[in-house]
Amino acid sequence: MEKLVGLLQPLVEDQRSLLIGLGAAIFVIGLAGGVPPYLPIPAGPPQIGVAVFGGALAIVGIYLVLGGGTSRPYGVEIWTPENDSSVPETGVVVKGAVRRLPAGKELWLVRMWGGDRYYPQKKVALEKGQKVWTEKIDFNRAEGLGAFVIGEEGQALIEYQREAADRHRALFTDYEELLRKHNMPKDEKNRYLPSFKRSTVKALKIKECHIIRLRSL
Repeated sequence: MEKLVGLLQPLVEDQRSLLIGLGAAIFVIGLAGGVPPYLPIPAGPPQIGVAVFGGALAIVGIYLVLGGGTSRPYGVEIWTPENDSSVPETGVVVKGAVRRLPAGKELWLVRMWGGDRYYPQKKVALEKGQKVWTEKIDFNRAEGLGAFVIGEEGQALIEYQREAADRHRALFTDYEELLRKHNMPKDEKNRYLPSFKRSTVKALKIKECHIIRLRSL
């Protein structure tokens, strides 16, 4: 039962997948003439109508998955800043929308580098029933910004990463002075703890709802 719930959960949470799955099921039932003996469908126009209806639902779902329309997972969208715009390194105001989040899910703003490195910058504060949100973040020379919906597994990993970063900084009473002493530039490759890889995001079933590309001023 638990495995079945796990398989069905992505369909329920993503309306596009739900349309495809439900449409395909109705289409097959229509072609088969129903589910004898529990739900028989008379041959002829009723059977054709059910099959056509199911096929139409599946086609709409596929259209949305391929980028048609404006539907995004959980209705999450970033309104501002606009895609491919320039923003300051600090104090960037991000505004967007969300339809509804399931229990245990959180909406996060995520900085991106090279399409393969993600850093969860800030959790979006949402009141019950809130549809429009605004947050201020530091962009810090990233290459993109994403609005991701993160479940309990991803939240646990973020908490661990933040604790590790705090301990890393606390190793020295004056971390910046130590870096200057060793002549380590701010863009030194291994100066900071590594950010998450995209493979990590996929493994934890984190939903990439909306991603925009940005440039630093």
